[in-house]
Amino acid sequence: MVATIAPKGIMFKNPEEMVEERHRLNQVVYRRTKADACTPDGSQLFTRRLVRTESFTMEQAEKAFYAKLREYLLDGFELAKRQGN
Repeated sequence: MVATIAPKGIMFKNPEEMVEERHRLNQVVYRRTKADACTPDGSQLFTRRLVRTESFTMEQAEKAFYAKLREYLLDGFELAKRQGN
């Protein structure tokens, strides 16, 4: 059972109800992105991100490590999914 505790008790009985009733959260939660955050004087609180793609070539040992790591992570995700996590 997944429950969110609120001053009046449990708000949601399960994850599905939480998704269906998420509009109720708007009454008590203000959501702001980092882009919206600012200091009291109005200046930006966080620096803007500069995203760029870098090309690189992996050596054979790096490729083998990456493949094993990816396999390990995918196995973990699948196990969590089967367990309902």
